[in-house]
Amino acid sequence: MNSISSRVAKGAFWMIGLRLLQRSLGLISTLVLARLLMPEDFGVIAMALAITALVELLTMLGLDMALIQKKGAGNSHFDTAWTLGLIFKAASALLLVLSAGLIAEFYSDARLTDIIYIYAAVAFLSGFENIGLVAYRKELEFRKEFNFQIIKKVLAVVVTVGLALYFRNYWALALGTLFAQFTGVALSYVIHPYRPKLTLHYWREMLNFSSWIVFNNFAIYARDRGADFVIGKVQGAEMVGNFRIASEISSLPTTAIYLPITRAVFPGFSKISDEPLRLKNAYLSAQAAVSIVSLPAVIMLMLLADPLVTLLLGQNWLHIIPVIQILCLCGATKVAHGNRHALFMSVGKPSWIGFVTVIELLIMYPAIIYALMHNHDLEVIAWIKFISSLATIPLGLHLISKVIDIKRTDWLAISWRPIAATVLMSVVVTTMHTYLPGDGSAYTAALQMLLLTPLCVISYTLFIWLLWQLAGKPTGIESKIIGSEQFTKVIKKITGMIR
Repeated sequence: MNSISSRVAKGAFWMIGLRLLQRSLGLISTLVLARLLMPEDFGVIAMALAITALVELLTMLGLDMALIQKKGAGNSHFDTAWTLGLIFKAASALLLVLSAGLIAEFYSDARLTDIIYIYAAVAFLSGFENIGLVAYRKELEFRKEFNFQIIKKVLAVVVTVGLALYFRNYWALALGTLFAQFTGVALSYVIHPYRPKLTLHYWREMLNFSSWIVFNNFAIYARDRGADFVIGKVQGAEMVGNFRIASEISSLPTTAIYLPITRAVFPGFSKISDEPLRLKNAYLSAQAAVSIVSLPAVIMLMLLADPLVTLLLGQNWLHIIPVIQILCLCGATKVAHGNRHALFMSVGKPSWIGFVTVIELLIMYPAIIYALMHNHDLEVIAWIKFISSLATIPLGLHLISKVIDIKRTDWLAISWRPIAATVLMSVVVTTMHTYLPGDGSAYTAALQMLLLTPLCVISYTLFIWLLWQLAGKPTGIESKIIGSEQFTKVIKKITGMIR
């Protein structure tokens, strides 16, 4: 158990580090591109992706998860998964090529035809990626995947920014994606020595596992990206471009911390899925880690959204600040949902993922369509997404408790301190913000960021440490982080400075 727990913890560390670097590079790229391009350019790409991502969902069979979950998977299983992926990716590429004209006609935007062709090429190329990379995750060797993803991301960012400087329009985004995919395929064969072969020996076994994965992918896509499709159709490219940038920025904390932990813990959960007590302890540990780090990060972004957008995106994007702040609240609800995706997959209940997501969709989409038809702005759309996510938290927690018998006291034990510390941090930062100048200039925004960012980190750190002390120093993720000798020294230095 200790060996697996240790490797999962290291895997979470590498995945969080990977995601942080990826999102940092992505943020830098977005900030530069936002200065070089207009909201309409992002909107054109968002409309194209709303369709291409929908088609590609047919190819997201979860074959990597099947290989990770299956104990004793051999070369034939890996080869079958690679062959099926290649077939489905080629089919999706062909479908995109054939439907490009119809998509452009649907949106009444002729520019989309050629863009769809580019994304068809991206889909086709992705089918050739080396399936051997999955073995790294299966054996909890996350450092090697870290190296692969970082090299790929750095090259993609550099090339995309260079293309933006040359084209000054949406072509930079489309061609940058094509280059990133080509690079990813080439690197996958450099990083891993496995050489897949064409075979369909285990196709029935693979596809039986994938049936619910495909359904879940469609449901999750509809939840996370489907609004782009509706907004683009009803309101046009500029509005969907604004919403997409707001969504990208607001999701930084959850995608940088929450998703990497889920990606890392799934292989570990799968290895102990038939041991309920160990699985429960592993799940609670993972969820405690998500709560103590992700929740304050999401709220911190919400508190700093105004100076962040002013300083980094510029005057053209000030109107999306309230949307970002509301979507940050939506991100906070994602933390409350927990690592249920990895848990349900590991115990063979993928249908539960789709069930909860469909309930959320039934709440969200009628309200979004109504709001758009009555010309409500993006803030209303953001509130609808928040309320829909919030409403399904009790159902998700109920299903989790049915798998590993978690009680309310278990949830309370791992969540009350991060929640309380985050609330106290918000009060401190909001109070300080009122005393700072706010004339809307870049200089003032820089001053606010310079003062408030460390205040967020220091205040939360002090509050979570104090609450942990008052709670009697319980064992868990806090005892490993804030109970360490190094952390205690940092606290002493901070309190000394305050005095």
